[in-house]
Amino acid sequence: MILGQGLMFSLWARGSRDGRTTWGALRGADSVRSADIGSGPRAGLELVQRLRADARINADRRFHAVRGHLLEMAGDRSAALEAYRVAARVATNLQQQRYLNQQVTRLQAPPGPVAK
Repeated sequence: MILGQGLMFSLWARGSRDGRTTWGALRGADSVRSADIGSGPRAGLELVQRLRADARINADRRFHAVRGHLLEMAGDRSAALEAYRVAARVATNLQQQRYLNQQVTRLQAPPGPVAK
């Protein structure tokens, strides 16, 4: 899965609706996608952090869901849990909220045995 793709689409859609395209933010989200492909979750998290200051992005569930996924991949379950909670809180429809709350429930459960 390419993590930044949903975030990029969201930015494009918001820019299209209000007549402004946030090209700088789109380039940043594209960097997140590229970092995810080859550099691991920490590199993606560093790039996501740069996008956090943009209120339009920070208000979108995709931003928090991507951040939660990267945090989980990096082994930070508690921070991932909080990111998914925020994503569920700002989600705009019931289906999105259900999915994100499933992630919250999954992370609240004790971790299972590590597969070898």
